[in-house]
Amino acid sequence: MKKFAETSIVALLLGALSVPSGAAARALSWVPYQSAALKFQLKVPATWKLFETEQAVAFKGPGKSAQRPAIGILRSRQKGLTIEQAADKEFEQAGHPVNWTRSHAYFAGWRALKVVGTSQKSLRLVEYYVEAPEGYYLVQCIGPKNQWASFSRVFTRIIDSFQFLE
Repeated sequence: MKKFAETSIVALLLGALSVPSGAAARALSWVPYQSAALKFQLKVPATWKLFETEQAVAFKGPGKSAQRPAIGILRSRQKGLTIEQAADKEFEQAGHPVNWTRSHAYFAGWRALKVVGTSQKSLRLVEYYVEAPEGYYLVQCIGPKNQWASFSRVFTRIIDSFQFLE
């Protein structure tokens, strides 16, 4: 079986990319999602559409493709790489701009590397390389930079609901 490239999550997200802001965002109806195969669960807005592959899931918000948010979660099968090595490898393969910022973070209680940047198409991307016992997870949040303030509230709520399953 061919290796699933981490950049495929971005392709999945961009293939089909308006979230209400403020009180309207808090009033969204939220639904649980669980993946036994990928060993996690979370909650997403009920209006977001699910896309699944063997190794990844993505949720896309409603609206026109260039103006809607999306989040993708990939469980990597690469073992033996640190999250720093995985991020370095992804940067080399995907040609990310050197001005993107990287910082250490925690994601659902696990050590993570957070990468933040903006693409040439003015899309804001926040990635988390999350350390896990059997490899790592890559979580990507994406949306138009000019609407990021409203999207970030929804992404934060999704991320806060994320739990790894045993």
